Amino acid sequence: MKKLVICMLLLSFVFVGCSGDKKEKLQASELTDKYQLVAQSEQLSEGESTMSISYPKVTDLIDKRIEDKVNETIKNRVEQYKELSGLGEDLGIKETTNVRYEVPYKSKEKLSIKFYIESQMEGEMTDVIIDTYTFDLNSAEDMMLPELFKNKKYKEKINSFIKEKFENLGIETLREFEGIEEEGQGFYLKGNNLVIYFQSLDYTKDQPLEFEIPFDDLKDILKKPIPEGEILQ
Repeated sequence: MKKLVICMLLLSFVFVGCSGDKKEKLQASELTDKYQLVAQSEQLSEGESTMSISYPKVTDLIDKRIEDKVNETIKNRVEQYKELSGLGEDLGIKETTNVRYEVPYKSKEKLSIKFYIESQMEGEMTDVIIDTYTFDLNSAEDMMLPELFKNKKYKEKINSFIKEKFENLGIETLREFEGIEEEGQGFYLKGNNLVIYFQSLDYTKDQPLEFEIPFDDLKDILKKPIPEGEILQ
């Protein structure tokens, strides 16, 4: 199933990105909430297969080093998405892939971008994979979930919250909830919530599974308060 191939490729992209030499972190000279996100798009075709990609370009940050690094990270990811194009051609199957994005959180200090990779092979249902970035605009680094919290006790609180919701989903699941990952857990910020997500085939068959947790419910364990962010449609 192509969904498994995409998940494995995305995971390999993450590990490749993390395996390089650590460069000195940037420190923004000044922050602003007046920056913009400008939509970009590209079209690809290979045989009978097509791919449409849309992604944002950040503009109007005061510190251009931060702006350039964020845009470079996004653009590098887009180039990796292109490697997914035409996977069905080797099997002689017509394939249509659409990569689109949302901006669920925009503030002076943080920016979350959520990509959807929607792929359909001829005669099959559409596969949906989520891929997210949460940028710290002080440094242009893509944040990991533990960086939001004071210590590792966050796992216990988040697991407790999700377990209660999981048991009352009202949908068929593939297995019982086993807790969030120690490393690489999917998450993003949305408005005044932290969103934890799991890809389809992890706990559910066809669609990713997401849980929204209000910042207010996490304020005692957050490293620093997270203000409500703008949701861009």
